[in-house]
Amino acid sequence: MKMSKEITYSVVVPVFNSEDSLQELCSRAIKTLDAFSFEIILVDDGSRDGSWQKIAEIKSMFPDVIKAIRLQKNYGQHAALLCAFNYARGNYLVTIDDDLQYAPEDILKLIDRQQETNAEVVYAILTNRQHPPIRSIGSRLVQQNNKLVTDTDIKGSSFRLISRDIVQKIVGNHRNNFLFIDEVLLWYTTKFEYAEVKHYPRLQGKTGYTLGKLVRMYFNMITNYSAFPLKAMINLGFIFSVAFFFIGILFIYRKTVHDVPIGWTSTIVAIFFSTSVIMLCLGVLGLYLFKMFLVQQNKPLYTIKQVM
Repeated sequence: MKMSKEITYSVVVPVFNSEDSLQELCSRAIKTLDAFSFEIILVDDGSRDGSWQKIAEIKSMFPDVIKAIRLQKNYGQHAALLCAFNYARGNYLVTIDDDLQYAPEDILKLIDRQQETNAEVVYAILTNRQHPPIRSIGSRLVQQNNKLVTDTDIKGSSFRLISRDIVQKIVGNHRNNFLFIDEVLLWYTTKFEYAEVKHYPRLQGKTGYTLGKLVRMYFNMITNYSAFPLKAMINLGFIFSVAFFFIGILFIYRKTVHDVPIGWTSTIVAIFFSTSVIMLCLGVLGLYLFKMFLVQQNKPLYTIKQVM
């Protein structure tokens, strides 16, 4: 292992209930990056198994290259990444999952692609997906949200290489409320590249992304990084206003020409329908106000329990 004061690559691994895969992950990553100056940062995101004990064991085996951080509780993958970004010293950061569905050896593909193109962000794209259907749906939702927010078709993944300049901007500007790394990256660069990698079956356990978590994450993405709900309210309001205007003209015409009484049913339906639209719009506005309140609270994304 070639070590120096300057770190070229920081490998960041958010860890959650993966004690059985950590040893192999770190051993393979260390062997892969042997020709570089590097560090590996393991962030235990509130694991309920023996992951922290395994991290401590790996730290004792490779004290010069392993940095271990234990969060107070489970804050989510992106909060764990932000925590690691604050401690990383590398000129480039590589983020990779803890379940070995991405091969540590493929880090070299990201490095090679960055050196070829001078990109600021290199994403691994999968030649074959081994995600369960829920995760695949989540990936498509994230990609669709990119189109809504920035009108781009960026294909992201959790296996990525990011330049330090971009990481410093994220660390300096995004410390409150909800954070989604891939959306924030779109704010700071357009220099994206891709490297094809193979996806492997999960060795143990199951994904931590349940349907409920994916729905909440997508909802947070829409309301934190997009004005889409507000724009939808404006468009719906305009459409309904025009529709009700012509409906009103129709009823007036029927009353004056055909002397048809306007019935109680049509009145009640119009009231209920318009009231439901108003309540929906007020709910969206209330959600945005609540998120502004959360920002004013200055609530941290994570708290650290222990660092080794």
